[in-house]
Amino acid sequence: MLALKNNKGEELMVMSERAHESLTEEQKTEIEKYSRIISAPINTIENIGGGSARCMIAEIFLPTK
Repeated sequence: MLALKNNKGEELMVMSERAHESLTEEQKTEIEKYSRIISAPINTIENIGGGSARCMIAEIFLPTK
């Protein structure tokens, strides 16, 4: 999982569908208090590449211009 903020300032929690399915309802409820959950099926990446949604997202830590 990776916590992100979009250009509208909305807090997002990005994860694979598999990660989402592994969470309990209580965990999902707790996460949703702070951010919107975004999940996608990335089975090929997880099964063959050994990666995750977090691995697929480039994090940029540059100052805002």
